[in-house]
Amino acid sequence: MQNTVAIRNSFRLALLCVLAVFTALEGLYATHNKAGEITYRRIGTTGTTYEITITTYTDPTSTQADRCELQICYGDGKCDTIPRNNGCGAGGAACNCAGVIIVSGKVKMNTYTTRHTYAGPGTYTISMEDPNRVKDIHNIPNSVGIPFYLKTTLIISPTAGSNNSPVLNFPPVDQACLGQPFYHNPGAIDPDGDSLAYYLSICYGKGGAAIQNFQFPRAARTLEVNVRTGTLTWDFPLGPVGIYNVGILIHEYRRDINGIPQLVGTVLRDMQIDVNTCNNSPPIFERYDTECVIAGDSIHKDIVARDNSGQTLTLSAEGEALYLTNSPAVFTTPIPSADSIKGQFKWNTTCSHIQLQPYLTTFKAEDNAMPVRLVNFMTYEVTVIGPEPENLRTSAGKNSIQISWDFTKCLNQTGFKIYRRIDSTQWSPQDCETGVPSYTGYELIETIRDPSTRSYTDNNTGRGLIHGLYYCYRITATYTGNNEGRSSTEICDMLPFDTPIITRNSVFKTSSTQGGDSITFAKPRELNLANYNPPFWVKLYHKPAYSGADSLIDTFGPFAAFDQIDTVYRIEALNTRDNPNTFMFELFSGDLSMGESHDGASIYLSIYPDDRRLQLVWTDSTPWQNFSYIVYRETDTGFIALDTLSDAQFIDSGLVNLQAYKYYVKTLGRYSIVELPDTIVNLSQIQIGIPKDTIPPCPPGIVSIESDCELYQNNLSWSLSADTCNADAV
Repeated sequence: MQNTVAIRNSFRLALLCVLAVFTALEGLYATHNKAGEITYRRIGTTGTTYEITITTYTDPTSTQADRCELQICYGDGKCDTIPRNNGCGAGGAACNCAGVIIVSGKVKMNTYTTRHTYAGPGTYTISMEDPNRVKDIHNIPNSVGIPFYLKTTLIISPTAGSNNSPVLNFPPVDQACLGQPFYHNPGAIDPDGDSLAYYLSICYGKGGAAIQNFQFPRAARTLEVNVRTGTLTWDFPLGPVGIYNVGILIHEYRRDINGIPQLVGTVLRDMQIDVNTCNNSPPIFERYDTECVIAGDSIHKDIVARDNSGQTLTLSAEGEALYLTNSPAVFTTPIPSADSIKGQFKWNTTCSHIQLQPYLTTFKAEDNAMPVRLVNFMTYEVTVIGPEPENLRTSAGKNSIQISWDFTKCLNQTGFKIYRRIDSTQWSPQDCETGVPSYTGYELIETIRDPSTRSYTDNNTGRGLIHGLYYCYRITATYTGNNEGRSSTEICDMLPFDTPIITRNSVFKTSSTQGGDSITFAKPRELNLANYNPPFWVKLYHKPAYSGADSLIDTFGPFAAFDQIDTVYRIEALNTRDNPNTFMFELFSGDLSMGESHDGASIYLSIYPDDRRLQLVWTDSTPWQNFSYIVYRETDTGFIALDTLSDAQFIDSGLVNLQAYKYYVKTLGRYSIVELPDTIVNLSQIQIGIPKDTIPPCPPGIVSIESDCELYQNNLSWSLSADTCNADAV
């Protein structure tokens, strides 16, 4: 009997030990972490000290796993244990800071903040790992046994400048309904005005490794994150009901001195979605287009959301514009309202608000349905553009044009950009268009970095502008961050017609020794002839190709009167076959120069052979503007036009290899002023091209070998592919 009692007592003791072990294990693996992120801000404007905050969202009923402190690792080989610092009570008791309940009985928010000084520039992964996640996460197998891991990348760069991570203002715990779209937005604000890009991410576990067998939740249509606005759309949950976790990875970008975006940091948000069966649909926002305003303009916008389920709505907002220190935007939070709700967004913009990327304000509409409240988000984009320089004026000189302007109404400009094109255009910038796009035909000719400058002289980088062309200009102001403002209005001017202008250089004979060019010029129309006396002379200068010194090759005259000056000449004994020829005229009154023309070269055609085709490329260096090219090829009946082009190249296909073909090109061009011919026609030299096969045959296909041992021979067979490179295999 005593033995029986002893056995029973031993069994009870063993059972109690087992229960104690299981109780300890339950505490060890208690459900706890739902969501969270790590953020940081730089302390001061210099140095490498940062304040780092871990924010977690946990199950408040899991008291045995509540964390009074967490371990953080800074990415530089150092780790610390830091205490919770929100929800603090009076006194200094252990675990005095208990966190803050944000959803009764369901969600508690905890923050843990510390400071750390880094040794210097580098890329650091700040991380936190804590057991365990809450149990029964559908897309994370055995979630209660998977550590909860958060990470953020801090990049300390001597060139990028000070950086702070974005601040995430909308909590990462939301509810969803089966069969209804679900939306979430982090409500991120970047204190430095950096551009943010958002990406859907997996969740991470022990040691920062990807969770094994993690799967994104099933969606009827899509599960995605808008890369610009950060709104996560799950359209729609297919079930089963319960909780799911996904990540949102946020990249920060900042432009370098060359205007190229550079990654300056990342933040990973691990968020939780609780899917339920419910009869509700999310609110709907009215549509709002992207808006652009000139600095100094005001914005007044009604933000309206509606609820088709007749629920009472609340409306809130987060965005960089709302937190500006100078003239921030204001959103008037409306009183909760049934069916629809309207709030007013107001912003008096200033010059300090000018920046390249838009200000994003994210509005959140939430209904009051029970037991599941649904939300929706709308991101309203406003770009504040720098104003344009005003009151442009021009003054034409002998070989240059001076442009002057008034300052913009913003005093924080950092410089100006000067754009130029030939002839006017009717282009007018759109609301959100800054700078002067290349499609307008304008080219950037000067960047001025002195914001006090009010004029610029265009002399074509010392070469002088071209007489006879109509020069048009636009100017933009630049602002901090290489941010270019709106374009000014267009202003145009031309040089006085007080010098000879070459109007023709056309090859009439092709030869290496006896070639000929026909050249003409127009006499100046705006000379005061009272200052010049006869006799008049014409001097002609020449150089082969496009560069080098001009050589005087002939003098024509004397001419007894200005109107008797001959303007048409045929120059022979040239090498027109192997190079272009450049000419320049100069007028003289006795020994006094009356002005000289710009150089004008003949068009030169080059031909490059290929298999059954020839590539024609031509070059022209003329003071007039060529707008059309006509390619001719010789046939039995003479030369015929093959094509009319706007580009200086042409490929003639379907030819016979090793057969000679002759070509020339006709150009059509013009000056801007009406005193000169409307169309200037010139011919290139005649050039010969001979197509030839320069492409080797393709290798054979699979080679097979059959051996005949009785005949002591091997039979090889192969196939040729259908590629054209096998067409001439012999």
